[in-house]
Amino acid sequence: MPSSYPLQNLCLAVIAGTPAIAGCFVGLRIYARRRARIALGWDDYLVVLALLFSFGLIYPSIRHVIIWHVGIHIWDVDQYNLEPNYTEYHKILIAYNLLYTPILPLVKASIIFLLLRAGWVVTPIRRTLYGILVFVIGACLGPWLALIFLCPPLTGETSEPTVYGGLSCLTPKQGGIIYVFLVTANMFTDLLILPIPSLLVYRIRNASLQSRLTVIFSFALSLGVTAMGAIRLKLNYQGILYKHHESDWTYTIVYCLSHAENNVAIVIACMPPLRSLILRWASNKDEEALVRDQSDTINRRIYGESFTLRPMSATEDAKDQFTGTSKHNEEYNDTNVDEELWGRW
Repeated sequence: MPSSYPLQNLCLAVIAGTPAIAGCFVGLRIYARRRARIALGWDDYLVVLALLFSFGLIYPSIRHVIIWHVGIHIWDVDQYNLEPNYTEYHKILIAYNLLYTPILPLVKASIIFLLLRAGWVVTPIRRTLYGILVFVIGACLGPWLALIFLCPPLTGETSEPTVYGGLSCLTPKQGGIIYVFLVTANMFTDLLILPIPSLLVYRIRNASLQSRLTVIFSFALSLGVTAMGAIRLKLNYQGILYKHHESDWTYTIVYCLSHAENNVAIVIACMPPLRSLILRWASNKDEEALVRDQSDTINRRIYGESFTLRPMSATEDAKDQFTGTSKHNEEYNDTNVDEELWGRW
């Protein structure tokens, strides 16, 4: 047997690494709120909670990869250790379901509360967002409770008839139907939320076209998560519903796609609040350039034109700054308008 399995190592890196990347973005999101002196809201707390669930998912996922030999060719696996201890696997499965199921709905709810910050005064949008929020909660809570009662798995794609001392339980196929419902519900929620930012931006009159398009693009990035969910569903549904597996069924990292999907969703949910921080950094650079140009102009007045080696175009730009016609001022004003738009979010 090989001593190293690159595909399995890649899978483990995705499981452990993507939550760390998402954590960096969540940290920057909180920093942006503090820097702008904006109180943390439900949208921030929900995305932090989703991140905590994502970190909690690391251990049961790694155990799943190891005990099921994910990313290893089937002929490289010791046939006497091909199947795991099913008692341990049932515990891992329950822990995975409890932690995995709420992550994407929490991210969706975070985006909804973020949109409510800007759309609270628009009654139709507010009611629509509340309706989507109710759907998100229902589509999460029902499966989350149901998957607790998943039948303990046994060898040969079978399961025990009861769970927890005689309670009725879900068969593997019923559990597979719930998994498919979760994925499709999350994809459907993305499509429901997508038009809302466009409607909000349309109602904000003082925003430039660039600002409007940037807002729409920031929220449209969630379609990437929708695409990942569709790919995962296409690759998984036959194995989940019909127990149809390839001959080399262990040599795959489809299992790891859900972790990438979760954490990409967290990163994308942080993009709109982070843009205000980027704009502030950009405006600070413009202010520094403005100060340098003004200082250069003053020095020329004192020491003469030979003092500076700056190009003539830069000299004319520095002169214009005293008359209020500088390009720096124009960009800074656009930034202020943009920050006013994003300050609501």
